[in-house]
Amino acid sequence: VGHSFPEQTLRVARNAPAALVTPSSVEPGSHASMLLSRPPAQCCSAWDWVGIYRLGSNERLGFVHTRDSTTPTVKLSLDQLIADAGLGEGVYEFKFSTSIDASPEGW
Repeated sequence: VGHSFPEQTLRVARNAPAALVTPSSVEPGSHASMLLSRPPAQCCSAWDWVGIYRLGSNERLGFVHTRDSTTPTVKLSLDQLIADAGLGEGVYEFKFSTSIDASPEGW
């Protein structure tokens, strides 16, 4: 019998940001962080930001700036973002944006 890990996937992509959120499931008021890796084509601006959205929604509930204009990989605390957004039970996703990004997802 094979068991899948629905929240664990591997995406192979060139010039795309990558993120790891730990832990992937939290209780309200718990701690969480994100390790964000910005590829050379999208690095680096101190005003890069990561937004949090309900899964499948385009309505941003909150965001956090990277505050780092030199390091491609940064660790972000999500604690304040989660608290400020007042998240209830559900599944949420993160989206990255940067002023350096030439793609439609950027500024």
